[in-house]
Amino acid sequence: MLGLFFLLFPYHRSQGFAWGKTWLGRDLERQIKDASLNLGPFSVRTVFMLTNAGYDSNVYYGATPAPVEDLTFTVSAAFNVYLPVKKKLIFSIYKYPQYVYFRETERERGLGTTVSLGRFI
Repeated sequence: MLGLFFLLFPYHRSQGFAWGKTWLGRDLERQIKDASLNLGPFSVRTVFMLTNAGYDSNVYYGATPAPVEDLTFTVSAAFNVYLPVKKKLIFSIYKYPQYVYFRETERERGLGTTVSLGRFI
């Protein structure tokens, strides 16, 4: 079945794809070439992030009579998967799961994710 997929959607990593001589095209080319993992025609780029770390003096932004203080941080990983289909067409999947942690305010802790599909012509 996978062989049929590669037969129907040939790819040529050495040829130019949907990037041109624009800043967006050069950035797309760099992301695909610098991918941390290549599985057949798929290029996977991963990024790990620790953001929003610090002290929050008012977790609820004034919605409560007394300010609620807490320490917080966000841990996330981004996954970009690129699939060059033909010379001028690339499909992409972007997944960005993140976990927000509050030290004292447990009900504000949570896991969220963003997923987007795209195509570059």
